[in-house]
Amino acid sequence: MRRSHAFRAGQYLLTAACLLCLTATVDAQDKTPLGALIDVEQSPLGAALEAELFALDGVEWLERTEVNRVLAEQKLQLLFDANALGDRRSMGQLLKADLLIVLRTGKVKDQKFAELAAAETQGGLRLVAIREPLGDDLEATAVKLAAVVRQALDKYREEITHVFAVPPFISHDLTFENDYRKQAYAALLEETLLQQPGVLVVELQEAEALQQEFAVAAADVRLKRKSPVYLLGEYASSRADDIDQVGLTIKLQQGALSLKTYEQAGPAADAPEFLRSVSGQVLKIDPSELKASGPVAEAAQLAARAGRFYTLGDWDEALPLLEASLMLQPQQTELHDQAMHCALRITERLPEEGNTTAELREYLTLRMRAFEHMRLLPRGGITDVVTTPRALVRALTPDQVSDAPPEFQQFYGSFRQQQREFSLHLLDELADLFPNNDAVHTSRAVWRAATEDQPPAAKYADWKQAVIRYQDRVGASALMIYGYPAFQPKDLDTVEGRLFLGDLATSDAIIPAVQTEAADLLASFQRTDKPAVPTAAPPATTPAEEGASLSFLPLRLEYTNAKGRSEALRHLSGCLPIAGGVDLIWAKSHGLFALRSEGRLQTLWLPKELNTFVTSVCYDGSRVWCVVQTGRKAPEILAISLETGQTTKFTRDDGLPLLDAEEIQNEEIPVSLAMVAAIGPGEAVIAGYVGRTWLAHVVCKEDGEKQAHVVFEAKEKLGDRQQVQAEASNPRLAFVPTFIACMTAPESAGPDARPLLAIGRSSPPNRPLIVDTHDWSATVLETRWISDFHVQTHPLSPVSDGLYAVSFLPNDPRQLKILRLRWPLEKTEVAMSDVKERELLFDDQTLHIVGQHWNRFDRETRKWEQLGAVPWVFFTVYGASERIYPPEMKHDTITQKGFCWSQHLGFVVNYYQNGGRIAGTALVRFDGSGQPLAEVMSGRATQTPAAPPQTPARLPRPTERDNLWTRTVAPDDVAWSPDGKWVLTASSNFNRTIQLFEAETGRQNPNLTGGPQSGRAVTFSSNGRRCAASFAGGRVMVWSLPDLKVVFDQITEKATMGGVALSGDGALLATAGSESTSLWNLATGERLFQTGRFMPRQGYWLRFSADNQSLETVGYKDFLYRIHLADGSPLPRLESLHSVAGYLPDGRVVGRLSNDLQKVVAWDWKTSTLEVLLEDVPGSRVGESLTVSADGRRLAAYEHIRYVDGKQEEIRQIHLWDLGTKKKLPGLEGVGGYGLRRFLFSPQGDMLLGVDGQSRFLHWTLEP
Repeated sequence: MRRSHAFRAGQYLLTAACLLCLTATVDAQDKTPLGALIDVEQSPLGAALEAELFALDGVEWLERTEVNRVLAEQKLQLLFDANALGDRRSMGQLLKADLLIVLRTGKVKDQKFAELAAAETQGGLRLVAIREPLGDDLEATAVKLAAVVRQALDKYREEITHVFAVPPFISHDLTFENDYRKQAYAALLEETLLQQPGVLVVELQEAEALQQEFAVAAADVRLKRKSPVYLLGEYASSRADDIDQVGLTIKLQQGALSLKTYEQAGPAADAPEFLRSVSGQVLKIDPSELKASGPVAEAAQLAARAGRFYTLGDWDEALPLLEASLMLQPQQTELHDQAMHCALRITERLPEEGNTTAELREYLTLRMRAFEHMRLLPRGGITDVVTTPRALVRALTPDQVSDAPPEFQQFYGSFRQQQREFSLHLLDELADLFPNNDAVHTSRAVWRAATEDQPPAAKYADWKQAVIRYQDRVGASALMIYGYPAFQPKDLDTVEGRLFLGDLATSDAIIPAVQTEAADLLASFQRTDKPAVPTAAPPATTPAEEGASLSFLPLRLEYTNAKGRSEALRHLSGCLPIAGGVDLIWAKSHGLFALRSEGRLQTLWLPKELNTFVTSVCYDGSRVWCVVQTGRKAPEILAISLETGQTTKFTRDDGLPLLDAEEIQNEEIPVSLAMVAAIGPGEAVIAGYVGRTWLAHVVCKEDGEKQAHVVFEAKEKLGDRQQVQAEASNPRLAFVPTFIACMTAPESAGPDARPLLAIGRSSPPNRPLIVDTHDWSATVLETRWISDFHVQTHPLSPVSDGLYAVSFLPNDPRQLKILRLRWPLEKTEVAMSDVKERELLFDDQTLHIVGQHWNRFDRETRKWEQLGAVPWVFFTVYGASERIYPPEMKHDTITQKGFCWSQHLGFVVNYYQNGGRIAGTALVRFDGSGQPLAEVMSGRATQTPAAPPQTPARLPRPTERDNLWTRTVAPDDVAWSPDGKWVLTASSNFNRTIQLFEAETGRQNPNLTGGPQSGRAVTFSSNGRRCAASFAGGRVMVWSLPDLKVVFDQITEKATMGGVALSGDGALLATAGSESTSLWNLATGERLFQTGRFMPRQGYWLRFSADNQSLETVGYKDFLYRIHLADGSPLPRLESLHSVAGYLPDGRVVGRLSNDLQKVVAWDWKTSTLEVLLEDVPGSRVGESLTVSADGRRLAAYEHIRYVDGKQEEIRQIHLWDLGTKKKLPGLEGVGGYGLRRFLFSPQGDMLLGVDGQSRFLHWTLEP
């Protein structure tokens, strides 16, 4: 487990506190020392420790009350800040003590601890610093700490002749299982040295402070002070003869002076003895021979040490070394840049779900440190204008903040304010680089992230100021960069966004070019206020032309699964044609198979666990090699005899660095993967990634003997994108392999030539690695491949043709080409220019390019043949040659999920219908002998079930136990009729799908007949004459009241159902699904219009507006979305409301103010104005946290409290207000479990109904 950065700073507390406290020159051995105990938190442990200290002989102590009096106005926590040297100097002078003992307590995860440090103030040397687990027995802990102080007193009385610093060792290991040795070896050296008289071992920052003091002290003081000597260790682990081995190197260094080097290689068990011997040898150095190294040399030494860790991607170890070097020499621009990147890379591991408040605070503190390093860079000093600025302004999620204690929320508010201020500094830097395209895009990303959590009014005010600030530098582009930084102009098509554009278009502070841009954009929004698509929408894709030769046939490949049953493959992940007329086929989690004819598959391997996939396959002439991945576990390497089926497994026990993802360190998203390529009979090469890249040569012999050797490692990492591009030709840069291909040497290369490997390197730098399997030397291809997603070798003849890819060259980014890499893999050549499509395929004779059309190229005639438009959607937004934007993905949209080519089957396509209802494989035919793909799919699909009969079976007669008020009915939604007579509930429980209850008695009405499907949402019309319910299968039913006749019963939406609403007069029905929203005429059953996705996100909140002119719901980004009922045209969205409560009698809509949830506001559509009704309203982001009574007099707000007085505690309650008087009313406590998903007032406002997160029905009677 990595040590907290806060702890690393804290453990230097006493050292830095005393280094500048040179209060006396009296020799310590000539008097009884005076000690002072500083208890930072004034804890009970401090009182117990004081009693133990007062019993020690040979030391006098300042009374605790005197210490507290002197330090009453001091900020004790600053003692733990390594940079607050002035505060610590003042403290030492105030106390005039010879010894300082500082105590504090803390908690890491669930473990409490006590931290103690002791130092003498005359020379400024730390004597001891420990961290002790803290249990309930404070007396026992105090005794242990007092014993440590006694050791410090013994050390105080010694004459210090040597001062050492032992940073963590550098690891040269490929994997991480021995990373503990970095700290363990250093700790062993420290302990061995500390046991010797006259020796002090100081921490890194302490050593640097000592060096600073040494450089500036007077001559007589310098004679008594000791300049620290560093022991710099490195190790490399290995295994020989089944014994762990380790090679150790320790360099003794003082500044730029290298004193001695100690080395040993042997069994790991011998390492402790070697370290002890080194400790004894370094003490033989005569202190008088040591020379004073100045701060410049010391800083250079630390920077070099940091560079080693930095290059290996060990950010945790590099950061303190960099900052220590900067303490001595602040004007090191490159180091500030590296320190900034280290801090950012460390924070990539945070925040994650479940982080503690302490971890989040550490995350933000590291961000602040990155800010400060950024500020110290010179103008134009940002080396990476893409990833670095975006990482600096990244915010926490709203849930992470709302779930934290109040003091953390205050801390975060201060952090965000600093972040916004810092973003302006970044914007100034980036503006200097315009018109650089990266700088433009990054400016937009930075400005969006800095302002995204502000209320709309504040956000648009800041955007306007940014436009004014930069418009003279960037002209009309200021609107695009700072006025809608979310990349899409349509994001301004909201009520507030249109007001913002109108303001820009007319403001005297805006230059004419920006005014024109704003006016034109506003006019474009107004022109697009048009009706939604008609019900009979055209198909999403264009079908193949009449008479086209592209057609399809059903494909059914069966195998015997692990249970002995016959099963069909529904997806082919890949097919590798090999010699002998055999196809190797692997299929998602089904397994690996051999196809020798068009008949049944031969099983080579079947998975034994869920979520297990074959990810890479090759053939060496007798064995099939494959990589199998199960979830986040380490990959498995299998070698399977094609003749006998015998399987040989390679694991980490064979020497391969195969790790589970959880074992990988220093990665934002840990990835463990491997790929395989055969290089000869019984031989293959594995390319793997475990946060570092490795290649292994594996051999599987006929007698079953296996060998595995790691032959290449790439472990270096650089902090930013710019540095990676500059080092693109460095083969030792770690990368994620994207493909691996083997090229066998042609006869012209000579009999001794070994195969070459081409291995794709992840972006950046997109330049393949070329490996010679003769000596395992590696070089980087000179040409950059912009895209390597479609790399192919020609089936059955990779020698003659080489490696192909659809890509484009950096000097011609608008022109797609087919690139080819031939033996000896030194230079990329253009095989074909002017390519307009994306997918590259081979069969045995020809080249195919598949995009919007299927194109076949005959290499002999050099001619293209277009075989027809594909029946699935195709799009590309790369912008090369042509840009095809993604179409709207409807429920019946067909997409392809990959192709493969078989010697027996020809081309096979995997198809998938959006929504997952139909998926499978089909054969592709070019001679017209097949069928349209839609017919192939329909023959395999399950038809949509017809609507059930109008009068389904009646529910069982209710009993008293079904009474609404006496038991929980486990509903998912609840509605109350406007006249207060009825309560309607919907439940996902199939036995209680839709139920109607008499409100006065609570008895269920048995005359309401509901469908057999799971109920989702219920509602009443505002005139009380109709009620409606939606069901999970897309079905909606409407009943008339009070006779409960079914007036509507249809499948309205094909996909997941959301909300349902009735107009005020009950004549119109609105239904919302996950892909579309429809309006229905209940008198005729006709669908009036159907729009795109409009599914409610806030519970089932779908409503007709108070004036019955629009349909409203809370949707994406929590905006209030509207549709005009007259023609289905979209209306501008409203950003200002978050949790919508309902309508006031005057038609205004009530909700929380976006990004300032403590304010409850009312929005008036007629005037586009916002009125704050209440401030400081507690609330939760979970579910419907707000509701208003029908008469507009009362408001209820749900609150979930997670912390009380800094301690975690779960409290759920409802607050009530009188909106007329703005006074708070008595509330409700102990409300629900897991939040309220739905709650509402009774029509009279005297009761509240609710459904909690456990689907429990809740109700409360309110005071008048």
